[in-house]
Amino acid sequence: SEKGLIKIEDEALWKNEYVRRVSELLTKLEASNIALGEGALPFHDWGSDIPTWDTILPVQKKFWILEALTNIALNNARITKLEKITFRESSFIYDPSFAQHYTVIPLTIKVELQADRIKFLLHEILKSDIPFVIEGFNILSTDKTFNSNSLMENVNILANDTDNRIPKPIIDVTLEVHVIDYKT
Repeated sequence: SEKGLIKIEDEALWKNEYVRRVSELLTKLEASNIALGEGALPFHDWGSDIPTWDTILPVQKKFWILEALTNIALNNARITKLEKITFRESSFIYDPSFAQHYTVIPLTIKVELQADRIKFLLHEILKSDIPFVIEGFNILSTDKTFNSNSLMENVNILANDTDNRIPKPIIDVTLEVHVIDYKT
């Protein structure tokens, strides 16, 4: 059996396990000092309702995606802020003529990270067990830098570099991706 894979037959037990695993991920992010934007991770909230199996499957797939992206963020990607992950209605490049073989789950990922870690982030996304396809990305510079002491805005790098460590520029990255959802 796969690591972390638990087969649950009862909807209420599944919901409890889902809530527990979401809580674990959020605790790990908080401990790692990665800032989260408002509504950064779109975990499903049923309130007091018990979900049905029809609604559980798509939520489970989205959880696996969010879990994989969270683990990438925690794996030394030097992400300083996970701004927002949004599941979109449609992909920019998916060809529906392949629908008998697979569909896609499109999403937009917005993060802030150290500029020298962009290649690492892209590599980690592409080597994930989740079959991500990067449709496009946008990189914007910020006026922030990162040094081992803190995240700073609008600093004079030379005046502030007293410990001979050059602060690293922080960039905003928006990734347009989709996940291949194979028909089984």
